[in-house]
Amino acid sequence: MNSKHLRGLAVVSIADGEKVGTIDRVFTDMEAKRIAGFSVTQGAGLLHLQPNETEFIDADDVHALGPDAMTLNDRTVVRGDSTGGRFESLIELQDLLHHKVVTDGGTALGQVASIDFDPTNFNLSSLEVSPGFFQSNVDVPADKVLNVGSDLVVVEESVLGLVDSDSSSETITTTPAPDR
Repeated sequence: MNSKHLRGLAVVSIADGEKVGTIDRVFTDMEAKRIAGFSVTQGAGLLHLQPNETEFIDADDVHALGPDAMTLNDRTVVRGDSTGGRFESLIELQDLLHHKVVTDGGTALGQVASIDFDPTNFNLSSLEVSPGFFQSNVDVPADKVLNVGSDLVVVEESVLGLVDSDSSSETITTTPAPDR
């Protein structure tokens, strides 16, 4: 499943037969290379001026994730103990999008456009990388991701075989550290 389909997806309690809310944010654990949890909002979207306190759902508490809804056994799992507790160590998907992607050999590949994941266990399968306008996006396998920083995603040099040689024309610039 692709992360582009998650935001706004209905969250449904099977036991109550009720819509609990909609997925608002998605949190990734890039060290474990999986989706760790979700935040859920209730209300009527743009007209909902005073949102309730953010509620979290741990990915491990999801009954199923389908194309039209995320189902939970019951609404008691809307608490997010481990997701809320680990908030500082997780990366919000929206923050990961548009990170520049570079190989460990220094070749720029583009920027993160989305992530693909297994909807049964939430393990990341790949990062969809956009090399730029008029070029096809490339799926970089999650096991080729070496590190995710505040600005960049570093991947193995071996992924260059997946990318068109003309698509990596962007240069990554850094500011050298001052001499001490």
